[in-house]
Amino acid sequence: MGSLSQAELRVFADATIAPGHQATLHELLEKNRRGALSVAEEAELDRLLEEVDQVVLLKARARYILGLMGLFERVV
Repeated sequence: MGSLSQAELRVFADATIAPGHQATLHELLEKNRRGALSVAEEAELDRLLEEVDQVVLLKARARYILGLMGLFERVV
């Protein structure tokens, strides 16, 4: 990530999962809470949660690098 421009880092720092994926994730989490997931839905939920984890890591790395550059204020 160190070779990315400031603009590219800011894009990663503000990244989110796609709205359609967010809606599906919400639905699957609700079904999971009720214990009503099929095997296929459970696999899809796992895949979406991995996607969320990847986005969170990208955001954290980008924000860390921007912070080192003095371009991102951390909220405590």
